[in-house]
Amino acid sequence: MKIAAINYPLLDYPSNFRRLGAGIIDFIILSLLTFAVFLGCSYQIIKVIPDFVNKDQIREEEMRELYQISEEAGLLTLNDEGLTYSQSQLFEFYAYKHIEYAYQLDPDFFISSGVSQIDNPYDFISINSPSDDDFYQFYVNYANEHQLIDYGNNTPREYYLNNVLKDYGEIFRLSVSEGIVPFNNAFALSLYREINGSSESSEYLTKLSNFYTLTFSKAETLLRNDPTYLTHYQIYETNYLGSMQYMAFGILISYFISYLAAYFFPTFFTKYGFTLGRFIFKLVMFKNGEPAKKLPKLAHLSLSFILQYFSLALPFIIAFGTNFLSAPFFISANTRAFNNLLLCLISAIAFVIMYFSAFIRRDSRSLNDLICKIEIKNAKYYLEKNSK
Repeated sequence: MKIAAINYPLLDYPSNFRRLGAGIIDFIILSLLTFAVFLGCSYQIIKVIPDFVNKDQIREEEMRELYQISEEAGLLTLNDEGLTYSQSQLFEFYAYKHIEYAYQLDPDFFISSGVSQIDNPYDFISINSPSDDDFYQFYVNYANEHQLIDYGNNTPREYYLNNVLKDYGEIFRLSVSEGIVPFNNAFALSLYREINGSSESSEYLTKLSNFYTLTFSKAETLLRNDPTYLTHYQIYETNYLGSMQYMAFGILISYFISYLAAYFFPTFFTKYGFTLGRFIFKLVMFKNGEPAKKLPKLAHLSLSFILQYFSLALPFIIAFGTNFLSAPFFISANTRAFNNLLLCLISAIAFVIMYFSAFIRRDSRSLNDLICKIEIKNAKYYLEKNSK
């Protein structure tokens, strides 16, 4: 496509759709290329750097120690590979334990209500001793042994009943005098029906989930005050952050390489500043009424790199901290959803900063276009106009 100088005035400004379409194509290409370069090159180099290897090994060892402490405390369960089950799985284990226990204590109640047996998908889940109840194990046994709670004049079990379970009489039989505190029969039956899908309601499941999440969070906070746990966690955190610095630099370098390949070189070395997105939508870069020369292009690209860094690379780096720094405790679905939403919000804000003006201006110029006095024009308009 050759545009003679005499025909420059025929070029029109692109529609918002064309400008946005070109930007989305370039953004997707840049994102995919960044991931590809990081996984295929940068990370391969990072994982053989001695300092990174050493920090990562220490982090892994300390994480295993924290796993073991947390399992002993009753707050985590490890699978055969030594990894933690997810929070949703642990919650389901807890529910089935207590449903099974309630059935064992009073099978006639369940049978008379039409439930002759409990279909438990986890054959390794049952309550045979107080240590099988996660929170009983923590508040009555572990916290007492490690002096994490001031029980006052109460026994550990009395403290558990009066401070942890006191507001959940609808769920638990608080009147039992010893051993594990079981579910109320009616609650256990209704919960079982909701879990196995024989009830359209989720009322009891929600109540137990709220109790479980809040109680676990409080227990987790107490456990983090355990001197033994705290010592291991500080070593874990120090080495985790040290190893993640390498990852962050790797991502930034991967983004820089991808930016050069997908955006800088195509724009800098093509006559009309074509990226793939601009080529598809036939958009050309102009300055002062003429195709932009190299120096204005360079200024445009430098600013664009900074702005797009905040919309693409920075959220990736933040993701490592927000999604994984809370390890080795599992990340709840709500926390993960919040973190991902936060990252999307950061990217969206950066995108709005870059492109808001393009949606309200007749010439569809973005922020960096305005600063660098660059215009993006519609070559397709010229081609159609010139062919008539």
